[in-house]
Amino acid sequence: QLATCLAAVTDMSDALAVCELSGTRCTDVLMSGCALNLHADAFPSGRCSRTGLADSPALLWNPGNEPCSVRCIVDRSHARHVRDWLADAAGFPGLPPAR
Repeated sequence: QLATCLAAVTDMSDALAVCELSGTRCTDVLMSGCALNLHADAFPSGRCSRTGLADSPALLWNPGNEPCSVRCIVDRSHARHVRDWLADAAGFPGLPPAR
């Protein structure tokens, strides 16, 4: 017999890349590339949102680890572009290649 409710589970963890930004300028750097207000009063701890970041789809999440910390989750195919854009926006152009 088939169950009354069918479901499928797919592991997507290898399809995504995650980076965490923290520090006093992290929200300003991220807001220069997306349309969200990421200040603490508008994007409190535990909040997440889909947005476009540097012309790439991204999920931004405030895990509440530090006073200013945001995790940026993007498709692996966009990871290098977003990383390079973040380095340039933060004032670190020419950052060594990611591992």
